[in-house]
Amino acid sequence: MNSDICINFYDNLQNLYDYSFLVIKEKYWIYRKWNNYGYFYSTPINDSVAKNIVPYIKQLKLCECNPKLIIGISIYTVPDAMKDPTIYNFEELNDVVDFYEIQTYQLNTICNPKLYNGLTPITKTDTKDPNYLYSMEEVASHLIETKICRTKIIYDIELYPINIKSKTYSSYSQVCKGKFKNSSWCVQTSKDFYNKGKFAHDQKSGINVVILDLDDINNDCECNTTFNGFKNIIAGFTGGKYIPCPKFDVQSYHYPIE
Repeated sequence: MNSDICINFYDNLQNLYDYSFLVIKEKYWIYRKWNNYGYFYSTPINDSVAKNIVPYIKQLKLCECNPKLIIGISIYTVPDAMKDPTIYNFEELNDVVDFYEIQTYQLNTICNPKLYNGLTPITKTDTKDPNYLYSMEEVASHLIETKICRTKIIYDIELYPINIKSKTYSSYSQVCKGKFKNSSWCVQTSKDFYNKGKFAHDQKSGINVVILDLDDINNDCECNTTFNGFKNIIAGFTGGKYIPCPKFDVQSYHYPIE
């Protein structure tokens, strides 16, 4: 791998308006989540995808597009998949990909507001712990074992509360208006979002916020400003100050998992 290629692609951007982002989501298999976390394959892995993705990206790079293309690969956080070169051949991908979107949203399938107020904790826990949850730290530890260019990594941060009794997305506007139940909702706080931004900063990585319009966009929580969750992520990422908001931080309890 050319070490000159393994740099933070953001450093090369003069004006983001001159660029267009393209994120490629590769589908190698059909998979299903099981229990509280994790995946298993329900169809054989299609290794032709990995063989063809690099020449495909090289072909895209030849495009004289306006705006210019910035090409990223979305990485499933299945440990076995991340470490399998027949799925992600990082030695070749590093030379052609501008960034990797690490899918660190909804790492777990069960929301238990008594254990943790979200689906994606930061802190790594013992896999033998009965309260084990897959975490951002654990994903990062698996990535270290691969040949991925770590300065091209961006982490997904989910920006919405979880209602375990609903099949649709919920918003912080609902929380701010009191239209939620503590017993069945997992509601990340200002501090949670700040810490996740700081986590990405400490990893020397980028961030991708999912889904921004489910934040408190109208300031129904009467915080210092609109988009309280997003602005705390940015504060943590840039070394700014944590911004609390009482009506937003409805589950500011002490949890065994951060």
